[in-house]
Amino acid sequence: MVDLLRLRALLERLRDEVSDLRRLAQYDAETLLADRDKLKSVKYGFVVAIEACIDAGQHIIASEG
Repeated sequence: MVDLLRLRALLERLRDEVSDLRRLAQYDAETLLADRDKLKSVKYGFVVAIEACIDAGQHIIASEG
């Protein structure tokens, strides 16, 4: 059985990361590439978002046997 609280937490984490990535997407490429901190934020945001998707999928698959 799916743990709805865990799944909700994972999806909230995904939502937060996507929101941050959308905010960072407002910068032009030149600005992002020139600012190492912003570029690292983008990379980290993608990693966390992907991990949240994988974790949510694994949780659902594991709960279904």
